[in-house]
Amino acid sequence: MNDRSSHTPLQSPLVSTIQYPLRILLPLSLMVMVLAHTGWSLFSNRAQIISSTNREAVIVLRRTMSQLAGSLERAARRNELSTMQYSLASLGADPEVKFAVLIDESNDVIVSMRRADVGDPFLDAVPQPYRESAILDPGALARVRMSQISSTLPLGDGHSIVGIHPVALGAKADRIRPDHLGLFVVLRDISPTIQRATTAVSRQALGTLAMSCVIAIGLGLFFHFRIAKRLERLEEMTQMVGAGDLTVRTGITGDDEVAALARSLDRMVFDRDVAEQTLGLQAMILAHIHDAVISTDMEGNVETWNSAATRLFGYSAEEAVGCSVDFLCFPDHRVDWKEQVLPPNGEPSADDLQIRLRRKDASTVLVALRLSLMNADDGQPIGIIGCCNDITEQKEIEAKLSESETLVREKLSELEHLYRTTPIGLCMMDTQLRYRRINDELARINGLPVEAHLGRPLREVLPDLADSIEPLYHDVIQSGRAKRNIEVERPPADGESQSSFFLASYHPLKDDAGRVRGVSTVVKDVSERRWAEERLRSNETQLAHVSRLSTMGEMVAGIAHEINQPLYAIANYATACEHLAGKREAGWEDKIQSVMGQIAEQAVRAGEIIKRLRGFVANTESEYCPIDLNELIHDTIKLLSFEARRLGATVTLELDDALPPVMGDSIQIQQVFVNLIRNAFEAMDGQANGENRVQIRSEAFGDEVSVSVKDSGPGISAEMVDQLKEPFYTTKEQGLGMGLAISQTIVAAHEGRLRIESDASGAEFCITFPALHEIC
Repeated sequence: MNDRSSHTPLQSPLVSTIQYPLRILLPLSLMVMVLAHTGWSLFSNRAQIISSTNREAVIVLRRTMSQLAGSLERAARRNELSTMQYSLASLGADPEVKFAVLIDESNDVIVSMRRADVGDPFLDAVPQPYRESAILDPGALARVRMSQISSTLPLGDGHSIVGIHPVALGAKADRIRPDHLGLFVVLRDISPTIQRATTAVSRQALGTLAMSCVIAIGLGLFFHFRIAKRLERLEEMTQMVGAGDLTVRTGITGDDEVAALARSLDRMVFDRDVAEQTLGLQAMILAHIHDAVISTDMEGNVETWNSAATRLFGYSAEEAVGCSVDFLCFPDHRVDWKEQVLPPNGEPSADDLQIRLRRKDASTVLVALRLSLMNADDGQPIGIIGCCNDITEQKEIEAKLSESETLVREKLSELEHLYRTTPIGLCMMDTQLRYRRINDELARINGLPVEAHLGRPLREVLPDLADSIEPLYHDVIQSGRAKRNIEVERPPADGESQSSFFLASYHPLKDDAGRVRGVSTVVKDVSERRWAEERLRSNETQLAHVSRLSTMGEMVAGIAHEINQPLYAIANYATACEHLAGKREAGWEDKIQSVMGQIAEQAVRAGEIIKRLRGFVANTESEYCPIDLNELIHDTIKLLSFEARRLGATVTLELDDALPPVMGDSIQIQQVFVNLIRNAFEAMDGQANGENRVQIRSEAFGDEVSVSVKDSGPGISAEMVDQLKEPFYTTKEQGLGMGLAISQTIVAAHEGRLRIESDASGAEFCITFPALHEIC
């Protein structure tokens, strides 16, 4: 789909119809109408003005003549010509009165507003322009006398009116007769009044015309700025919108119709912009969506085809649009798409339709297809939308996953069986030290069934071990670090003769956030091993004792000689005492006392020898305590001093005065020293040449202490070095061959190492023990 449809510029119907701008056309039309109306008004109103002026002039003239006629009659009765003359002269103040006379029965002027006319015939007194009027001829005057009714008539020129009013001239007449009536005649020229009225109307028309021009100009400006400009803006906007710019707005405000039109246009453009953006977004979504989206009409002809459909089936949009969607189906597996969305019975299924469709390369693809019905505004179906995605790989994965789940279930079952039946105790505790899970072995070790553990606290299940075990659990929970290979001893229960021993490891159980949620415990019953180790240790102790006795047996001649010396000295000193006591010479008591001191000294010497021998061969339980190796070396040299003298060996000591103590059994370590030093003596026995010298050195380095014994013998071959550590191997004619084997066992029990080095200058045996820097 295209992001936005192309548009052609729209031609405004208003612009194409009106050739001239409204700001000119409308004011000109108004001015033409006003001019026509003004001309017609001037033409049609002139006659009306003249007629109206004549009527008003007649009314005024009648009123004036009626008033003056009375005055003239009264003056005539009194024969007051001067008064009559004065009354007529007053009419001269009115510029429109051109002629005013009072004539008698003979039509001669009695009184006139002009004195010169008095006594003249009437027609001679009438001004020349008015003499030809028919209304002023004698016949007309006679008719007025006969009717005795005043008459006011316009002259033929239309600008003048004549008033004739009968006036009684005789005061003694018993009745008014026509031959005794005079006529009061007034001629009034109303041309100035007509002129003034016409001028006023013309001025009014010109004012109206001027106002109309101003209004026309104002309307022109109004149309220019208020309507035409905004219409031009609307026209410009429609052209821009037609060109495809949907971001433009009119910017017109107000409450009039143009503003309402502008708002409607803005809303229309906005709605169109939103609609096109929505269409563009939908097109983009359709172009980038992972699922293939296809829409068809109700007959199954493809109308839209997105890029995912192209990737899935291989057909481009140009190839697919307009074709029947059946080209995706295999011939033997056609699908009635319409029936899928409009089933004859019931609602359409909400589940995806899994179906095999055909690609362009004729390969098969398994898809999950969901069909939806498109309805028009009136609810009538107009098309079908289908969304599908390739589930071929998914199905393969699901099959493998199902197989894996089966395998996992089997493995879990095996692990569960292994957990329950393993000969190692397992359990899980929560942070409140309550049993959450436990296997059969640990339940057996604890002496309770599995069900008796679950949900119960440790202290309730194992009250005799709670004080020693609970701190370990708390430390693991608080630190989050495991504790491994912790040996736990349980006192013997009723009916048991020995304590039980267990090797336990405690591992924290953490959640995804790293918080400790419990402790997993692994317990191994090592009682049999510990009991065997105790038996082995006892046997080794007995064997070491036997070895010491054997060594002592080998040393018996030298030991006897050692003991004989102080005993022989004691015997000699006793004989001397007896001799001194028998003679009782002067000072014999002091001499006897001195000899007795020598006897005591030799007795102590003999006692020390026996004490060392008894300590060396004592069969006691191992007792570990801090040992000063330098002091133990000195004691050993004293024990072997006769052997050294017998063999002519010289012992040199290089002992570290700052040597730290070690933890161990002094009798066992001395046995090692005795074995190594005697081996050094015996290695040098029988040398034809050379000095028999044994060098004993002690030193400390780091966290260890070493003691080395080096002889000056012929050395040991490389093949013999490994054999020397084997039990019952000896190079001597007599002996058990257990010396070095027992020495190595003792050193290993003290967490030490025994190393043998040899060259042509002799053999060196080096023992290394862990140093004890702090003594509690």
